[in-house]
Amino acid sequence: MTEKHFYTFTAQNLGINYTANFSDDFNLGLAKELQTHDHPYGLAIVKDSLAYAVGSDFQYFSGILLEIAKSISITVSAIDVIDKIVYDYHRCTAASVLRIIAKYKDLFSQDLDFGDKDFIKFTKAKHEHQFLWFLNKTLIDGLAGLFRTYGFVTQAEKMESNYSSLSKEVLKIPMPKAVPIYLSGEEESGIVSFDQ
Repeated sequence: MTEKHFYTFTAQNLGINYTANFSDDFNLGLAKELQTHDHPYGLAIVKDSLAYAVGSDFQYFSGILLEIAKSISITVSAIDVIDKIVYDYHRCTAASVLRIIAKYKDLFSQDLDFGDKDFIKFTKAKHEHQFLWFLNKTLIDGLAGLFRTYGFVTQAEKMESNYSSLSKEVLKIPMPKAVPIYLSGEEESGIVSFDQ
């Protein structure tokens, strides 16, 4: 892990409106600026912290949650707690999918073939989307299977019914509106609007 990874992650999590309306370079610069806003040594702190980080610090939450669930006794009250955690996780994952759609909206609206110049970007966008879908499905399938092992069939079916579809959750989240011209500092033609 390097500082670049940290700032890229931060920039991607500023919000969907930033993703939809500003360039990656702008968002990256803002992420660095935010890091130094409250502390003059903010950039050095990131560098020093990452020097001591290990790969396991950056494992995916879905896999960790599944391992925790496998290590506890599954009861009705445990399932209720797991359900609350999965609800938040599912919403966050759906927001990440929406961010990908906003970032690559022009590519998704085209029928790109291997010879097109944007085909690689299009493939990357599809893979990002599919990866989030895979993480979500693996978690839900794993938890539902675990619940069934303990005899909680109804709870397993409810888990699958409530959280299997990311697309339903994505549709519940409103798309971002355009950033007003006076805030963006950009020409009107450069602003993306989802109102139109």
